[in-house]
Formats: sequence, C-alpha cells, structure tokens
Amino acid sequence: MNKIKKLFKYLLFLVIGITILLSVLAYVMSEPRPEGNRNREADILATKMIDALGQQSFDSTNILQWSFAGKNHYIWDKQRNLAQITWGENKVILNLDDHSIAKVYNNDELISGDENKISL
Repeated sequence: MNKIKKLFKYLLFLVIGITILLSVLAYVMSEPRPEGNRNREADILATKMIDALGQQSFDSTNILQWSFAGKNHYIWDKQRNLAQITWGENKVILNLDDHSIAKVYNNDELISGDENKISL
C-alpha cells in the first residue's frame, strides 16, 4: 500500500510539473497579435496587393480550375456557385449554396440514396 501511495505521489508531481512546464512554454512562445491601424499608407499597400494579385481578372473570370498534389482536381463555377472535385475514380459536383443536392460519382456511375450521403 505504501508503494502505491509513493507511486501515485510521484505521478501526481510529474503531471503537475509537465503542466507547469507546458504552460510556461506556451506563454513564452506565444506572440501578441499585431495591431492594425487604418491609415492612408495601409490603404495604398492593400490596393497595391490587390492589383498585384489581379483582382480585376479574378472578378471577371467565371470558372477557375486548379489541382492539388497532382491528384485532386477542382473546377469552380463562380456564377452558378458549383464546384467539381475529382480524385481517382471519384467525382463530386457540389452546389456550394446547398450541399444536399450534390451529386457523387464513382467510375462515372452516379451514386444515389444513402450511399451518396455517406460519400460526402
């Protein structure tokens, strides 16, 4: 019984010590939030960034297409707010306003009913 009490006591001190150590580490490593200010210089910088990124081109483009890691492929129709996501033999056509009317395909075969909901 005495050994169990000692073991419990050591474990309790260990847990308390680790908790204190992690708390101090989190406090030391955390950085304060940067403070923003609204002034003319900030507006000019933001405008330059938007111009460099091609905001007008983005706004006038209706369909965007990209791939991630060469495996996942995305097509986004901004006007109709639809997205097509493909990976492997799977394809999802997703209405971004209402996910409940999404269509799921596997090997170009429409999956319906409960299987469709599970796939999403």
